[in-house]
Amino acid sequence: MTVPPKKLGALLIEAGEKIAKVRDTTLKKANLNHLSHGRVLVLTVLADGPATQADICRYVGQKPPSMMEMLQRLEKSHLVKKEKHPESNRKVLWSLTTKGKKDWEKAQGLLFKMTQVVDATLTKGGYPPKKVEEMKAFLSFIIAQLDARS
Repeated sequence: MTVPPKKLGALLIEAGEKIAKVRDTTLKKANLNHLSHGRVLVLTVLADGPATQADICRYVGQKPPSMMEMLQRLEKSHLVKKEKHPESNRKVLWSLTTKGKKDWEKAQGLLFKMTQVVDATLTKGGYPPKKVEEMKAFLSFIIAQLDARS
């Protein structure tokens, strides 16, 4: 019995899971296993400067209750801190701590190297730069479509 070829969706999911596993293993080896993909996104927002919870939610695409829980965990881990908003007593600004900035910079460096490995793998596979750009556009389209559904 021959196995039918995998559908494109199944291949994309499998590739994403394998890349996520490499990412998680890479972070764990660097003693950054406390940083999930979502946490790295939050720290990335805050790397540009203080932000409100609403601003972070918009960038990360998470609902306020889940985001508050994540921010509180990041605060307990001494990666972020909160301070009063200068224009509103009801709002809070979140920012990176020194440890948060250090861990974010380390994670960004590792994740950048990981993307270079993926790009190098495509090059070794004989994909010309134009084809790689087409794949990036295709994947960006899929991500945007899936974001719009959630």
